[in-house]
Amino acid sequence: DKVTYPELWDLIFFHVPKGTRILFDNMLWHGRVLDPNSDKPSDKAVLATWKRVKESGASFTLFPVGDGILLTQKN
Repeated sequence: DKVTYPELWDLIFFHVPKGTRILFDNMLWHGRVLDPNSDKPSDKAVLATWKRVKESGASFTLFPVGDGILLTQKN
């Protein structure tokens, strides 16, 4: 459920030890993450998750398969 991704990030990331890996699916979300006019709740949630990941300082790799698999690691 992409709408809960930002909340899940906050719940998980800040409570796990360094080195923990977190995996998210659908992070390219049909290319809609590139559309600045996207206003669907799921689109906004994926974009908000990206923002949180980038601001967290976590290492991450995006695998461009399907709708994108994001592997993060807490540093």
